[in-house]
Order: sequence, then structure tokens, then C-alpha cells
Amino acid sequence: ATMAPPAPAPYRLSSKWLLLLSACVQNASCTGLLFGFAALRPLLLSLDGSCDASVSRAFTLAVTVNMLAPLLLAGPLLDVCGPRACSCACTGLVGAGFLLFGLSPSLPGGAGAAYVLPSMLLIGAGGPGCQLCLFHTANLFAARGMVMNL
Repeated sequence: ATMAPPAPAPYRLSSKWLLLLSACVQNASCTGLLFGFAALRPLLLSLDGSCDASVSRAFTLAVTVNMLAPLLLAGPLLDVCGPRACSCACTGLVGAGFLLFGLSPSLPGGAGAAYVLPSMLLIGAGGPGCQLCLFHTANLFAARGMVMNL
């Protein structure tokens, strides 16, 4: 006869709220660049060597990757490794994209928009995974609807 695995220890109330706070911080810090692209577009166009077509292409490809990432990256990663690993991997992708975007003027060949596409692709690939893994945090609370709205 096989024995059932032991039930996980229940979370303390303070741990739940700490997890919820960190989930809100993660969600707020891992979004924005793709959604705030309209505000960045004039700045990107003013860079040396960038044109409207290359900036628009970078945005279009990043949004495409953002739409495919839940199917190809975040979903399988969430199923195989769990929400904690998915959160770490996808937040790392977004962080690498933000770092590359921020450091691009000081990198070789970075005077123009040379690093916009790779940084936007990293952010687009990691963004959905950052949000998908946060659904598991809502399962810790009885009022899931209220927590999901946060």
C-alpha cells in the first residue's frame, strides 16, 4: 500500500501577507516598458542612428514574443518547475532586459537603438511568466477575487 505524501504546513497569516506584498512589488516592477512604449518612442527616435522602422519593428517583435511566451516558456516552466522557479527565471529575463536597456548607451555600438530589440525581446519573453506565477499566491487567501485585483 502506498502512503499519501504529507500535507504541506499551513502558511501563517503574516507569511501570506508578506508573499502578497512581494507579489505586488514583482508585478509592478516587471511590467511597464512594453505598455509604456508610446512614452519611450520619441526618446528612442531621437537616438543617433535609429529610425521609425527599426523602433517600430522592435516593438512589434517584442509584443509578439510577449503573446507567445505564456505558451512556449512560462506555461511549460510553470508546469515542470513550479511557480517559484518560473518567477525567478522570468524575473531574471525581465531584469536582464531592463539592465541591457539601461546600459545600452555605454555599450559598444550602443549610441543608437542597437540594443533596443534584444532588451525588448528579453522583457517580452519574461513578462508573462512574472504575472502567471502570481496566480498561485492568490490561492493562499480565502477571498481570491480581492487578492487577484491587487
